[in-house]
Amino acid sequence: MLRCSRSRTTALIGAFGTMFLVGCGGSDSDRILRSDPVKYTALQTFSAADLTAFMQDKLKVPLADPAFGTLPDATLGGTYYKVTYSSKTFLGEPVTVSGAVAIPTGGAPKGLVVYMHGTSLGQNECPSAGISGPTTYNEGATAIAAFLSGGYAVAMPDYLGQGVNTNPHPYVMGSKNSPAGRDIALAAFTVATGTHQPIEPKVFVAGYSEGGQNAMALCHALEADPIPSVDFTAAAPMSGPYDLSGAQRQMLMGPIAGRPDKLQYAPLMLVGDIAYAANSYYNIPPGAIFKKNIASKIPTFFNGSKTTADVLLGLLLPATLDGFVKDKDGNFYIAAIMQPAAAKGLSTPDPSFPMYAMLKSYDTYNWKPTVPMYLTGLTTDTFVSFGNTQSAVKAMRANGVTSSTLGYHGIVHPDLNHLSNIGGSCILARKFFDGGFAAVPTDSDPE
Repeated sequence: MLRCSRSRTTALIGAFGTMFLVGCGGSDSDRILRSDPVKYTALQTFSAADLTAFMQDKLKVPLADPAFGTLPDATLGGTYYKVTYSSKTFLGEPVTVSGAVAIPTGGAPKGLVVYMHGTSLGQNECPSAGISGPTTYNEGATAIAAFLSGGYAVAMPDYLGQGVNTNPHPYVMGSKNSPAGRDIALAAFTVATGTHQPIEPKVFVAGYSEGGQNAMALCHALEADPIPSVDFTAAAPMSGPYDLSGAQRQMLMGPIAGRPDKLQYAPLMLVGDIAYAANSYYNIPPGAIFKKNIASKIPTFFNGSKTTADVLLGLLLPATLDGFVKDKDGNFYIAAIMQPAAAKGLSTPDPSFPMYAMLKSYDTYNWKPTVPMYLTGLTTDTFVSFGNTQSAVKAMRANGVTSSTLGYHGIVHPDLNHLSNIGGSCILARKFFDGGFAAVPTDSDPE
């Protein structure tokens, strides 16, 4: 496996496809200007054998699991690029963001997969950090293993608030994250032109967890505003919180079972990230949601300066001080560390309570896709309720979406959790993109 250093080759693609080489001196931030349409740096190059070995390493467990099945060896290699490109802020203003694009050797006749990644809190816990070495972004590596190995180009945005961008991240605000996905698709086609590696003008959309919701929002956006001369072909949102105000809110509010690995604090981390975004974009103070110890940590814990692991560990003491302890039934409840009005407004729920109203405005499940869509989720998921997937299927069926366009599958697996389910889900998405509904398991409609 060969690696290309960050300073080896950086190129700027102009608006009309003209390529200019940029000197290697200076930092990335020195070379990123708002007016620059696309810049890219090759981080890693694979041969076909390298990519096969990478796939087998990153997907080793699910590839050996009959619940997901095998994938063929890669027949092409590829190159993984860090990219910077222009997108939109929360308010729709131009902004420079980053991400990653991977293109098979010689081009991608199958098309482009836009993959929207899941929840991560660190500024550099994102695709542009790379997929091997000391800064490996594991979810990005999983997506590359599944899709690049199959001959697809892959584009993965970092989102607002990650990579080169320091704006607050609009967490679980799918319509505010979808522009980064649409714009990186445009960037990927531009990189392909500049490197003489043509991508078939087909776009597939996938994403997991927060990225599942962002993928759903991106699907909606691509149907409403198609990319010119590009066919939006199929979509596979995975384990996303589509029903934020319903199924996901109910799960986060508890009961939350205690766990020896302390992952009962993970839902608290998710609600804390929502509170940070609510404060940043809707002026909802953390103190209006949480008691004082947790509230005081929101501004510094969720601004990208700490990693996901840092935040999870850092929440233990303030959460305990505020009352996040086992209730008499043996479970934990986030309401215990909330202000009374917030606990009531989110438990009841109350449409007039600002944070509930915000969640409701970002529900992404109640619409009518026309592009083939395959939804998957882990039935026993304790981070993102499988009820989100069921809500989406029920609503879309009620909107007239038939089984020829929408299928879903609840993954039943006693050994998997929300985190360990990513690899198998990506395998199923890849199989769906390769062969449609006939290539994947589908379930009867939820009751």
